[in-house]
This record gives sequence, structure tokens and C-alpha cells, in this order.
Amino acid sequence: DSALIAGTLSDPLRGEAELDRARADVALNDPAAARIDLDHALQHVPDDPMAWLLSATLARRQGEVDRATADIAEAVKRAPDDPDVALEEGNVQAVAGNLAAARLAWQRAVRTGANLPSGKSAAAALQANADIDVDDNGSSGDQPALQPASPPGPASQPR
Repeated sequence: DSALIAGTLSDPLRGEAELDRARADVALNDPAAARIDLDHALQHVPDDPMAWLLSATLARRQGEVDRATADIAEAVKRAPDDPDVALEEGNVQAVAGNLAAARLAWQRAVRTGANLPSGKSAAAALQANADIDVDDNGSSGDQPALQPASPPGPASQPR
């Protein structure tokens, strides 16, 4: 807070400080404050894939599927081979009911980060959803609810 209040940070540093504060907000169970800080961070570091990833994760957790979908798309544009981004893309697609897209994203997470927590979480999500059939539109139809991957750990999540 002190660094932000002082007003001496460059835009990139201000954005990073706001991302840190958003993580702290989540740890304090204050998602509303986290959303405000993430939105401010995105204004200062709009090209940072981690900012978009964290925003998508928070939106998904809050049930804001449209926001999560838009934000994870921005993260994917900026870091298509990042396994944390691919894992969250799969999670967002699963929550949106699009298992075909979720599976593709989780497969990418496994391919790019097989030995990382995000790759392992994606592999588990693929296995957990293996028995769900996909219709021609890529959705699971009347099947049981899709299961997003378990969190891989603190690296890709607002804390």
C-alpha cells in the first residue's frame, strides 16, 4: 500500500504491486478488493499474461464465466505455451461446459509442463473427465458436470 500511495512507481511496477496486493486480498478472503486491484493492474500492465491469468482465475472462482473466458483468452494470446495458462484455460472451458476445448487446453498444459504442478493437475483433470462424452458442439450435453483441475499450487493462483 505504501508504494502505491507514494505515487512514485512506474506503470509496470505499479501494475506488479497491484497484482501482489490482489494476491494478498485473495489470501484475506476479500475477492471484491482483489477484483479492484486486478482491474487496476490490468490498466498498468496490459501485456502481462500473469495479470490476465490471475484475473481469469478469480472470475472463474466467482462464477463470472464470461469474464473468465475473455480474460483467459487474453492470457493465451500472450503466453500460449505457458502450462499455468493452459491449465486455467482448460478449467474455464470446463466451467463453461465446453469439454472439447477444456481437453485441448489441458493436453497443452501436460505437453508443455508435464513435470510441473500445472501439468500434473491438467493430467488429473483429463483423467477425471475421461468418461464424459462430447457432442458435436464440444459440450458435454446432459452428462455430469465437468470437473476443473485441482489447483496446482501458488504459482498460478491469486493467493
